[in-house]
Order: sequence, then structure tokens, then C-alpha cells
Amino acid sequence: MPRYTVQTPDGEMEYGSLEQLRQAVEMGLVRPTDMVNEEGFASARPAGRVAERKGAAVKSARRNVPIPSPVPSSVLIALALLALLYEELPRLTVMFPDLGNVPGVSWLMSPPSWLPDSIPSVPGLTWPQLAAVALMLAVLVRALFAAAPQNALFFLLAGAYFARTDRVDLAIPCGAAAAAVIALGVRRLARRRAAARG
Repeated sequence: MPRYTVQTPDGEMEYGSLEQLRQAVEMGLVRPTDMVNEEGFASARPAGRVAERKGAAVKSARRNVPIPSPVPSSVLIALALLALLYEELPRLTVMFPDLGNVPGVSWLMSPPSWLPDSIPSVPGLTWPQLAAVALMLAVLVRALFAAAPQNALFFLLAGAYFARTDRVDLAIPCGAAAAAVIALGVRRLARRRAAARG
């Protein structure tokens, strides 16, 4: 029995039979336009054509429940990680002393002379802290509309880091955000499956 390897935006997926591939298209896990490499064929073909080959009509659930692109979430997560890393650099160099020997770290730890120490309207809050908070909120808002594994993983790891550094007041909101993203993702997957069956 030939195997089917599908190239999707989320990575490579393998299916052991044509029926499995059809079900993946119907549930929206594979788009009809995703390219499929089938054993015994020299070139890749669209999943829709492969799945329809034996007369089975294929309907993509993506038409009923659109799946957002993972790119905006990934970009926001990368920016939030950079902002958090910049803000947490002094703490990280205490936790991992060898980090201070990395070229450029000492330069990053000295704030620019033109940047005020704190925000005038919010004493005690620095601009890097504000950037980190704003970007984490942006990741959360994006996750509410496009719940994805990378969003949940980001908040889980951030919560674990804050818990490890004894900041429970930050770890709890991160854990709650991760739980909300996972719940939304499960709900969205159930809707896609229901749409595929309907």
C-alpha cells in the first residue's frame, strides 16, 4: 500500500492510505492545494487531485471554518521573546554567570542614554518592560482569534520561567493564557470536524 507524504505550512505529515488522506482533507488538516508525494510517483501533486482520484468527492472544511496563517503568531512570539530576553538579561546573567562572557551581552545590559529610566506616567515601569508586556498581550489577542500550539507553548514556557524565578504573580496569568489557548484550539478543531461531517 503506497504512503502519502504531505507538505503543509505546519510541516510534513505522512498518511498510510488514500482513505486517511481523504479524511485529513475532509477535516481540514490538509488543504486540497497542499502538495502530496505518493510512493511510486515521480512528482508531487495537489492533495485534492490525489484524494479525488478514485471518484470520491472531497470537500475541505477550511471553506467552512477558515484556518488562520501561523506566520503572524510566529512573528509576534519571536518579538515577544526578544523583548522578554532583553528585559530579563540581568537576571539571566545571575542565573547563568557564563552568559556575561558572551560578546555584546554587557552592551545590551546598559540602556541607551537617550531612553528615560521609566515611563513618566507610570513610575517604576521601564520602556523595555512596557514593550514586553505589550507584545505578550498581542500574542494573547492573536491566540484568541487563531489558537495554535505555538501560542500555548509560548505561554507555558513563559509561565514555567516565571515560576522558576519565584514570580507567581506573572506565572499564573501565563498559565491561564495557555489554558485558554488550548481550550480554544480544541473547540476550533471540534468545529472543523463538525463542519467536515456536515
